[in-house]
Amino acid sequence: AVLTGIGWMQPVTPGPGPVEVRVELSRTAEGIEARVTGAAGIHARAKLTGDADAPPPPPELAAVAARCGPATDGAELYRSFGEVGLDYGPRFRSVVELAG
Repeated sequence: AVLTGIGWMQPVTPGPGPVEVRVELSRTAEGIEARVTGAAGIHARAKLTGDADAPPPPPELAAVAARCGPATDGAELYRSFGEVGLDYGPRFRSVVELAG
């Protein structure tokens, strides 16, 4: 299945109380159409085409890696967290490297 035609028409604006939105799904000859609506109208829409029951193809890992920036060393990551007051103890420092 392929998700296409993704459109963001307008944001959902929070108010002082709950904000109600609806996700509407409808079948068409091409597949499934989705709309997110609320009091202000349509917020988003998209189309799902193809076999909705088929699993998606596996990602091309080399292509994903090519879109990433440089990696960050885990120690550097935790140093930067510490600079903003997020101090992780040794047992919570499991990141070795973070892809960019």
